[in-house]
Amino acid sequence: MRGATADPGIAKEPKGSAWHPCPGHRYRRHLSRRCERVFRDVRDPAKAVVIQLADERYARLVIQVLDARAAVALVENALPN
Repeated sequence: MRGATADPGIAKEPKGSAWHPCPGHRYRRHLSRRCERVFRDVRDPAKAVVIQLADERYARLVIQVLDARAAVALVENALPN
């Protein structure tokens, strides 16, 4: 894991679709313009947290949590300095 951020603006980011595939990949939950796999599960953008991953199937997880700032602090504090 690389880090996490609270990002209510993520809802404005265009979502990938089967019509915008990346070479060598099937459609996933979301493919960004940079051809990275992004898992999304957010209904309320104010509660969105983006977790950056390294060496995983998905490059980012965009998830909804109860308290975005507290969740980010937990993730950041768990990472090695």
